[in-house]
Amino acid sequence: KLVEEQKRLAAEEERRRIQAEQDRQRQTAAEQERRRREEETRVAALRAQEEQQRQQRALQEFAMVRDPAMAAQRQAQGALREARTAQRAAQSAADRGRRDKAPGLGGFGSMFLGPVWSADLYEGELKNYKRNGPGINKYRNGILHEGTWVDDAAQGPGVRTTTEGHVIAGNWRNGALDGPGVYIWPNGDTYEGQFSSGTVNGLGVLKLADGTQLIGRIVNGRLEGRGIQRAPNGTETGGDWSNGNLIRAIPIAR
Repeated sequence: KLVEEQKRLAAEEERRRIQAEQDRQRQTAAEQERRRREEETRVAALRAQEEQQRQQRALQEFAMVRDPAMAAQRQAQGALREARTAQRAAQSAADRGRRDKAPGLGGFGSMFLGPVWSADLYEGELKNYKRNGPGINKYRNGILHEGTWVDDAAQGPGVRTTTEGHVIAGNWRNGALDGPGVYIWPNGDTYEGQFSSGTVNGLGVLKLADGTQLIGRIVNGRLEGRGIQRAPNGTETGGDWSNGNLIRAIPIAR
């Protein structure tokens, strides 16, 4: 009986030891799970904070693109209004030039620039046998420029129309559009923004015929560098662009 009692006590002790070990393992596992969840929560919060900071930086970066581009667009729209006003004045001056036929020394009249059979035709205000003041120049290649002239050069607000239907309006300097202006393509695409030496080159907004808008630096009709594409439904895609192609998308914070 003594041996049996010893065996029973030993078995009971072993059972308690096993139970204690199992309890310890469960507690350890529970503590590890608690720490794992705390770490996941901490990492998730850190990632959320980093994402918020990244979105805030992206918002600031795109604001640095959007705001000046939209400002350039507004300036271009103002330049277009001035150009349209100058266009009407040029049309009135051309009508008067055809009517008055004053000599080139001064007044309103018409003048061929070159041989009659292959010359540009100017109708409007003249001074010292040069285009000076409002008037219309019909180039031999069919291009029409309506606006202000200074010493034979397009200078100031005006509108130029090509035979293909391209319309370029804004402020002209020495015969080339420079500064804020508008370019309208025959297919309905419209650029409103900055020009440099007669080319589309600078901050502005390119509005495609399908309603898509490209906001940022436009070079030769294409988005270049950091910019924004706004879909017709208002959805915006930001990123880095090269020759009109999106090379790296950057989500825009809302």
